[in-house]
Amino acid sequence: MEIKNEYYKHHLKDRCKDTPESMLKEIVSEFSSNAKFYMNSNVDAETMAKVNIAIVDLLRNKFGYLPLYLVGEAYTRGPLGELGGYASISVRNIYIWLSAVNEKAQNLSAQDQSRLDDERRSEAEKIFKLNQAHNVRFGTALSIKLTWVYEGRIDPENWEKYPLDEIVRYLKQGYDIHSLRPTEIYSK
Repeated sequence: MEIKNEYYKHHLKDRCKDTPESMLKEIVSEFSSNAKFYMNSNVDAETMAKVNIAIVDLLRNKFGYLPLYLVGEAYTRGPLGELGGYASISVRNIYIWLSAVNEKAQNLSAQDQSRLDDERRSEAEKIFKLNQAHNVRFGTALSIKLTWVYEGRIDPENWEKYPLDEIVRYLKQGYDIHSLRPTEIYSK
């Protein structure tokens, strides 16, 4: 059954604790009317008013972090027997329904957090691998320069005239320790 309350549509994604209490009361009242219809329940108006007050209190305190659309889901699926409970509309029964959708909300939240953690780990791993490749090239470039000094191909006094960045640039182009010459790197 469609919820006709204008506040419900406006506050659909709001948490119960953030929904103005007067609006929440009206929304819960409509939820209860629909639930009574689904369950073919004969709860008198006075009892229903007391149940609604208790439910609004639960929604403000115990289930305050639940978005309103999940409360609507509880009031739709609960009376149809999908969320447990028994065949009457009562605070206890509605509490069972709310607990069931609360569990669903927590599972969805955990799945979202897990997905975010996986994405964050994947990004960190990607950055690490990129840095590793970069660091390995700089290590190779340093090794090449040291080899040139050891072999006497460059003078240690001219060390700064053979920049590592330039050697790395050549390594990225496919040169290796055997094909790269100090004369290609020398900067005046």
